Amino acid sequence: MSPSASARAATPRAWTPPDLLSPAALPVAVAATLAAVESYDTDLLLTGFAEEAAVNAWGVLFTGPDGIRFWSENWIRAQRVRFTDRVCLRERDHVAVHVQVHSERLNGPATLTFRLDDTLIRTLDIAA
Repeated sequence: MSPSASARAATPRAWTPPDLLSPAALPVAVAATLAAVESYDTDLLLTGFAEEAAVNAWGVLFTGPDGIRFWSENWIRAQRVRFTDRVCLRERDHVAVHVQVHSERLNGPATLTFRLDDTLIRTLDIAA
């Protein structure tokens, strides 16, 4: 083994799975949506969604800006939802954010699955 190969072998490197995303690597619309949820800012939340977007929250479908605004105001803001323990993954055609949900109504693990059209969110599916 050559000295340079030996030096490379002796230097351990941290391994990160290729699909694990740091918060800084999230698509802008996803990062903005998570920030909007944390600040209860519905107007900011809507900027990340395409005009014809839909949110499927535990089997209840909210479509378009009016439906998503209703979801944000009545499910996120009214229930004081917070997300902790985020793990973000890029999978084939979507970004999955695994979180711990804390609210006045629901507490426990959830997965937020974002599908994007270019830079805007097309669908957000939320399930346990």
